[in-house]
Amino acid sequence: MMKQNETWDLLGVCWFTLTTGKRLLLAMLCISVTVAALTMPALAEPAVLFDGSVALIPGETFNVTAYNSDTTYTVNRTTPLGALDKASTTGGFTYDVTDKNYATSGALLLDNIGTYLYQKTPRKAWYAYVNDVYKDGYNNPAGALNLIELVDGDTFEFYYVDGVVADPTNLTAVIAAASAAVTTVASTGVTPTDWSLVLDGAKTETVTKTYFEQGLATIEANAGVRIYAVSEFRDGAVKVFVRPEDILLSERSSEGSSARNVLRGRIVELQNMGALTRVRLDSRLVALITTQSREELGLHRGKEVYATFKATAVHVVRE
Repeated sequence: MMKQNETWDLLGVCWFTLTTGKRLLLAMLCISVTVAALTMPALAEPAVLFDGSVALIPGETFNVTAYNSDTTYTVNRTTPLGALDKASTTGGFTYDVTDKNYATSGALLLDNIGTYLYQKTPRKAWYAYVNDVYKDGYNNPAGALNLIELVDGDTFEFYYVDGVVADPTNLTAVIAAASAAVTTVASTGVTPTDWSLVLDGAKTETVTKTYFEQGLATIEANAGVRIYAVSEFRDGAVKVFVRPEDILLSERSSEGSSARNVLRGRIVELQNMGALTRVRLDSRLVALITTQSREELGLHRGKEVYATFKATAVHVVRE
C-alpha cells in the first residue's frame, strides 16, 4: 500500500512531491541534472607554439623550400616569413609554404605550422596578421608574407582555425575560434620613417606617406577579388569603373610593374572594331586593345589572360 506523498528540497533549487516508491529515482535525476549544469567545461585556450620577440637583421636573407614543388626561394629576413622562420628555430617547430600562387603574385603562402595542417575541405587554415591587420598574399603581393617589410616593434601573429572563418579581418573572432597560435614582435633596429611624394602634372603637390597610404583603398569585389584604387572613401559599399583603354592584357603576370592591379580572367567575347578590338573577360572587365595586339597575343574565346591596370585608373563612386 503506497504512503502519503512527501515534499523534498534538493540544493534549494528543485522541489518535488514524491511518493516513497519514487523518492530515490527522482532525487538522483535532479542531482544528476544539477551537477551537469555546474560542471560545464570552459572553452579551451589556443595552444601557443611561440610568443615573444625575434631579432631580424636588415639586409640578411634566408632560404625556404616550397613543400609542394621542392623549389628553394631566397627571402629577406625582415619579413613576416622571416619572423616565422626565426620563431620556428627558437620554438622548435616546423612550417611549410607553398608556391602555387608565386607565378601570379610572387607570394609564398603558409600552409602548415607544426602538426596544425592546412585542409581545404572541411576548412582548416592559418590566418596571418601584421599589427592586427589581416594579410593574405593570394593574388595579392601587398599581403605576401615573404614580401611585407617589417620595422622595429611591428607585431606579427598567426592563428589556426579548425572551421570556416566568416570574416578573417575580424581578429577578435578569429582568436576566439583559434586552436593554435604563433605571436611575434619584430626587433629590427630600424624605426619607421616618413617620406614625401612630389606629384607633378597639371599641378604640383607634395603629399606625405601617411596621407598617401590613407588615400590608397583596397576594395573587396566579387569572388574574393581585391582592387586597389586611390580613393577618399575609407569604408562602405562602392562601385568601381575602369576605362577599357586603361587596361593592358598579357599572357603572363606583369611582375615588377608599378601597376597595383593584376587580375587573371578568361576571354568570353571579342568584338572587332576595325583597328581596335574590344575584349570582355569573365571577371566583367572590358579592355580595348589594337587588333594587331590581339593577333600577336593570339587571343580567342576561352583563353586566359592577365588584365593589368593602375590604382590611379580606377574610378570609385558611392553606391
